[in-house]
Amino acid sequence: MSTELIKSELLSFLGRKDAEVLCISGKWGVGKTHVWRKQLEEAQRSENIALERYSYVSLFGIGSLDDLKYAIFENVVPTATGDFNADINTLNGFIENSSGSWRKLARYGQSIPLIKNFTGGDTPAALSFLTIRKQIICIDDIERRGSKLDIADVLGLVSFLKEQRSCKVALILNNEQLDDKSRDNFHEHLDKVVDLLISYEPTPQESTSIALENSGNIAHSISELCVTLGISNIRVIKKIDRLAHKVYPTVSGFNDGVLRKILMSLVLFGWAFYQRETAPSLDFIVSNERRSLFGRSKNDNLPTKEAAWNALLESYGFWRADEFDLVLAEGVRNGYFDLTKILEHGRALHEKMEALSAGGSFEEAWRRYHESFDNDHEEVLDEIYSSFKKNAKYISPINVNSTVEIFRDLHRNEQASEIVACYFEALNDEKASLNLNSYPFHNEITDAELKNEFKKRFFGANKEANIPEIMLKLKSGWNDSDLALLAEMAVDEYYKIFKQHRGKELRTIISGCLQFDIMEPTSKNIKEISARAKDALRRIAGESRINAHRVKKFGISIEEK
Repeated sequence: MSTELIKSELLSFLGRKDAEVLCISGKWGVGKTHVWRKQLEEAQRSENIALERYSYVSLFGIGSLDDLKYAIFENVVPTATGDFNADINTLNGFIENSSGSWRKLARYGQSIPLIKNFTGGDTPAALSFLTIRKQIICIDDIERRGSKLDIADVLGLVSFLKEQRSCKVALILNNEQLDDKSRDNFHEHLDKVVDLLISYEPTPQESTSIALENSGNIAHSISELCVTLGISNIRVIKKIDRLAHKVYPTVSGFNDGVLRKILMSLVLFGWAFYQRETAPSLDFIVSNERRSLFGRSKNDNLPTKEAAWNALLESYGFWRADEFDLVLAEGVRNGYFDLTKILEHGRALHEKMEALSAGGSFEEAWRRYHESFDNDHEEVLDEIYSSFKKNAKYISPINVNSTVEIFRDLHRNEQASEIVACYFEALNDEKASLNLNSYPFHNEITDAELKNEFKKRFFGANKEANIPEIMLKLKSGWNDSDLALLAEMAVDEYYKIFKQHRGKELRTIISGCLQFDIMEPTSKNIKEISARAKDALRRIAGESRINAHRVKKFGISIEEK
């Protein structure tokens, strides 16, 4: 049933005086309560509500029928005012307008001392419920009721309200969230109690128009991206919108391409984080272990679901995560963003896009690879090669690796090596001397020539570093650069330094290197420093019996060689 037909049915329901029960079911967050409330307001504006009173009750946390009965009573509001939010004033007004009924109820209470036994619960609550008749009642969140409230009892009360109190009752629930017993009970009583069952499944377009009604000038972009992913959960869309507005003021001055990239990532990451039951996990999305730039998985036998997620991500236009994406994903997880990092990455991306606006980007050259099945092997590689040479300084290490991989795979080894050389020639000294262990995707740099070139330049840039001095300071502190240098240093160098030092300096150096064994490992570098230091100590232990005894106190057994 289309949303327009559903709206028409709700208006018709509200306009009839007949006692009847309507049930609206649908997934979490799709706007079931919203569409009910909107049609209630529309019916009031058009003076098409047949009954004079209305109660809205959420079953969230309600644990007994008495609590439900009293909640219906205390939430009664007159439909004529158009204000459907109950408060102490509406309750007082209802009591004052029903003074005749209350005088009768008070006499009943005085004349029947054992009324509590007859009503089966708290006397004021039971008496209050006696005033409920000929009104509209909406009972929402049925799947979230208290554990002691049986769904069969709720439906029994609904039937009583319809048959004995001439009420119109609307039930709203997500029947997928009912446990097996409750679902069986619900369906068993459904035909006996419910007159009209509506399944509410709005399209993503309808959901975004509701969720982004007041979003501002980025609403259209967010809506387009949500529709592409098929997101119809209004609550999730609203949360994504809030994420975008936390970041937007920081990057609003950059070009449209930067904003588009940020929104594209935030919509995808927000969907993954807030709707875990239907979306791929955020870890899967930001992990590049299964996807290279040219779409090949390291595992040739991908699980069916992961293969489908990869197809979805590719159709969305998200090839793989980069360093900027990691910053955005961290913000989604935390609920707040490091705006300094976002500004830094945004500015770099803005400069890159501005520089490439005339000549076309490296990503555009890859589109020919991704977006057809033509037999154009040579043309595709030629175009990628040519674009790489123009844009090398703006390409990330992981995308260089993917490019080199496909050239080697397709038997262009010479050009693959030229790409590596071209890349380092284009970079400034800082980027060219990157330590891969500090790079967030270091495990994905698999090409041996590329890895060796990074390692060579890293150590070349740090050849003047005073390694013993760095080791002596480890006990009092360190920085990531120091750890990266020590983690890449050969065991032979550890051996030489251990052999060259004496006394307190030697104790301090060894203690500094081994202190990481008693810490929670926060990086591969920390584990590597301790492992290489121990290898050097094992080598020393193998030189003589006395040295074997000397290193025993560091956890290196005499028998180990």
